[in-house]
Amino acid sequence: MRIKWGNIFALAILTCLIILLSKLPLILDRLPHTIEIPYYDNDPRHGIIILGLICVTIVAVVKILSDR
Repeated sequence: MRIKWGNIFALAILTCLIILLSKLPLILDRLPHTIEIPYYDNDPRHGIIILGLICVTIVAVVKILSDR
């Protein structure tokens, strides 16, 4: 049985990304208030884009872990 290093690196990168995204609000609080992230309540495109990114990430992780 061989270790597939590609899967281990992908899982490590995904773990680091999740950790960094969890710390993003803390980092944004320290930035000067001249930087603003746009937020639009009435525009559903942003929610659809985020949902698409989440779905693509889930499919990529499943594909990497299933070795297909």
